[in-house]
Amino acid sequence: WNITRYILIIVLNIIMMWLFQSYLNFLFLIALLLFPIYSVYGLHCVKNAFSLELQAPLESMEKGSVFLVRVKLHNPTAFPLLNATVKLELENTFHREDGVHFLNIPIRAHADTVVEYPIVMDYSGCFVVNTQYVELVDLLGIFEKKIENILVDHHKKKKHFFYFFQK
Repeated sequence: WNITRYILIIVLNIIMMWLFQSYLNFLFLIALLLFPIYSVYGLHCVKNAFSLELQAPLESMEKGSVFLVRVKLHNPTAFPLLNATVKLELENTFHREDGVHFLNIPIRAHADTVVEYPIVMDYSGCFVVNTQYVELVDLLGIFEKKIENILVDHHKKKKHFFYFFQK
C-alpha cells in the first residue's frame, strides 16, 4: 500500500510539472526518485551492522511482581529506521506456559535505542526470555528485512536468560 501511495505522489508531481512548467517540481521529482534508493541502501547498511541485547534482573523475584526486560538496539550507521519489530518470547519451563510479545521500536542513527518493557509473571518457576527475530522497515515503509538469531549477550554468551520466581 505504501508503494502505491508513493507512485501516486510521483505521478501527481509529474502532472503538476507538466502543467505549470515548474523547476521546483522537477527538483522535487528528482528527490522523489532518489529517496527510495537512500531508503533501501540505509536498510541494507543497518541490517548488516545492527545488534540487539536483552537485559533483565538476575535476582529471584516474587510471582505477580513487575520486572523490566531491557531491549537495547545498537545502530552504528548513519541511517535511522522508523520501525523495528522485535519478537519477544517468554516461557515458564516449570508450567509449560509461553507467550509472545511484539515491540515496535524506532531506531536512531549512531545511537543505542533502549526500551524497558514491563512483564508480570503469574506463576512461580524458571522463565526464559528470548527473541527469534527482528524485522527492520525502511524509511518509506515499503521494504522489510528479517534478521534471525540477532541476540547478543555479552555476559554469558547465551541466547536467552533464566529467572526464578518465588511464591
